[in-house]
Amino acid sequence: FHHLASVMYNITQIEEGRTAMVGEGCLLQRLVTFTRFEGSDTRRLGAMGAIRNCAFDHEKHDILLTRPVDVLPSLLLPLAGPEELSEEDMDGMPDDLQYLPPEKARDPCVEVRALAMEALLQFCALRAKREMLRARKAYPILREYHKWEQDEELK
Repeated sequence: FHHLASVMYNITQIEEGRTAMVGEGCLLQRLVTFTRFEGSDTRRLGAMGAIRNCAFDHEKHDILLTRPVDVLPSLLLPLAGPEELSEEDMDGMPDDLQYLPPEKARDPCVEVRALAMEALLQFCALRAKREMLRARKAYPILREYHKWEQDEELK
């Protein structure tokens, strides 16, 4: 099953695949949980890649950033670290990202972090989605991630 997410990653490279993943039944919603699967880089890469590919379709952004799919926590969690954020920074942040434990580590796989950043960048292409990311407090996590990241290509 480790490679099933990779198959979905490949399928979403074409428009028909992205439409199938985000359309009726929303298969992507089921795949999103694999972004948190610590037992396999392959699963996390496949799931994150499928999300990133779906983010290239700007008309699907509303589906991707709202319930029941809401990929934002899954994109930000691999980038979030143990830093303590202020109450102001957390006000409006998705619940999954608030009050993370001090032992919380960022995803060790640089490719997973890169795919998450690329997906977030696609959401920033439209002003309304940038404002949504700002309102949902993605920026405090990205600020702390930028301070931490050593890989110059990901900064």
